[in-house]
Amino acid sequence: MNVFRLGLKPRLYSGFGVLVLLGLALAGFAAWELSGIRSDVQKSSGINDNTIRALEVANRIEIFRRANLRFIVDADEQAPKEAAAAESEAIELLKAAAVATPTEERRTIYNNLRSGVESMGSQRGTLVTLGKQMQADRAKLFTGGDALTAAAEKLVAAHGNISDPKVAALLGPIEAGILLVRVANWRFLATRDAKGPATFKTSAEHAATAIAALEKSELPDNVHALIGPVKTALAAYVSSFDALAAGMLKSDELYWKAMVPQTVDMLAKVGKVEASLKQLSDTTNTETLATVDTTMLAQEIIAGLALVFGVRSPSSSDAASSSRLPA
Repeated sequence: MNVFRLGLKPRLYSGFGVLVLLGLALAGFAAWELSGIRSDVQKSSGINDNTIRALEVANRIEIFRRANLRFIVDADEQAPKEAAAAESEAIELLKAAAVATPTEERRTIYNNLRSGVESMGSQRGTLVTLGKQMQADRAKLFTGGDALTAAAEKLVAAHGNISDPKVAALLGPIEAGILLVRVANWRFLATRDAKGPATFKTSAEHAATAIAALEKSELPDNVHALIGPVKTALAAYVSSFDALAAGMLKSDELYWKAMVPQTVDMLAKVGKVEASLKQLSDTTNTETLATVDTTMLAQEIIAGLALVFGVRSPSSSDAASSSRLPA
């Protein structure tokens, strides 16, 4: 029996055409959805890259914060090098993040953070310059303190040549005054109390007053000759202390009132970027999964329609043919 004589040929072609159209529709829809998924995956990859950069930037900020603290507290000579390296790495990471981000708002945040890190580097340079000068002033202060103590000891040791007990009694305030001057210096270096220079100045003035009182007394020439070195040593000691105290207060002001708040602010901004990127990443992943689910459902529906049409087309043709066959 020739099926084409029974009129099945057009129906077979029709069923095959329906299958082809459904297949093309399935392929087109799948391609469109896969394109969307690919775009979401690329977006998610970019977000993850910037999240990693943000974490690395926060790490570099922590590194140069600790390094700067070591320098200001312990005068660690290696600390500025570590801070400079961390700042340079943070700047490069922020440049890459600004280029990779698709939004102008986040690009502005990255650029502002980079400006902050660069500003921190400039401030650190000033801090290092102050630190080097402070080291020189500290060395002068210690040397001057030893010279002052030695000169005062010579003067006090000469009290045996002074017959007048009133004059000899003037040596006690000089010795006590010089001791108080050195104690005031050590206390300030240890605590960095802003009132320290005033306390030191008061002690130095008391010592200078005691020296002046002794100088006005009648003294043997050999004892009188010992007063000049004490006055000179005291003046040099006061000058060295003033220079060191000014540098220490200035460096503390720069570090604690400028650099520390700026560092905290940068860490807070990086933290906000991290939180924003995490939220964006979660949203993108949710959208991607939803797209995948939609694609799978659509494919199942189209595949089911194709199966239905594929099964019904031949059976319908057979039914139509049977109705035209002779009984």
